[in-house]
Amino acid sequence: MLKLWKASLILLLLGGCALFEPERVGRAPAVGGDPARCLAELRATGTKFEEMADFATPDGCRVVNAVKLLKLGADLNRPAAMACPLALSLARFEASAMQPLARQYLGQNVRKIHHVGAYDCRKQRNGKQISQHGLGQAIDFWAFELNDGAILKVRDDWKTSGARGAFLRKLSEQACNHFHLVLTPASDYDHHDHIHVDLGPWMRCG
Repeated sequence: MLKLWKASLILLLLGGCALFEPERVGRAPAVGGDPARCLAELRATGTKFEEMADFATPDGCRVVNAVKLLKLGADLNRPAAMACPLALSLARFEASAMQPLARQYLGQNVRKIHHVGAYDCRKQRNGKQISQHGLGQAIDFWAFELNDGAILKVRDDWKTSGARGAFLRKLSEQACNHFHLVLTPASDYDHHDHIHVDLGPWMRCG
């Protein structure tokens, strides 16, 4: 009984949906693979991007198979530098989850995705390791603009009981099928105003 209690406590500390979906927590498969194949698959989605030279900084940040993402099916509020696997996952996520869910819950498509950054050379909040942003493997969404001009903000709409909140929560749930780690306002206060997704080494559906 004590061992069971300790196991449950560990899962609780891991957070979010851990108690209900323990398979979502743990080591994620490595990403990377053939850079040329990733670029070819990204082009096939119709995504607009520019290839970038791989780069690294003295601080330990680096991006391999780097691209500058310009446009998915929806526009971006600004271009974003990232690794190709993240761009490819975003393209597939938008096409198979974001736009269908927007039509289902809101009756229209998302025309612009507002993010607050992909590549950003910094450490994790605990200050020990390079953030997945520093590897070009993460992006943070703070709002989604619809065809009619309405803007859904994670900060304002996540907890609402209507279609806007339902869309954001379902979108985050579906993101777990495309990214390794998903953090939301349900995860902790640090994510009260945005949805974080990444392809890092750990899996967690937050």
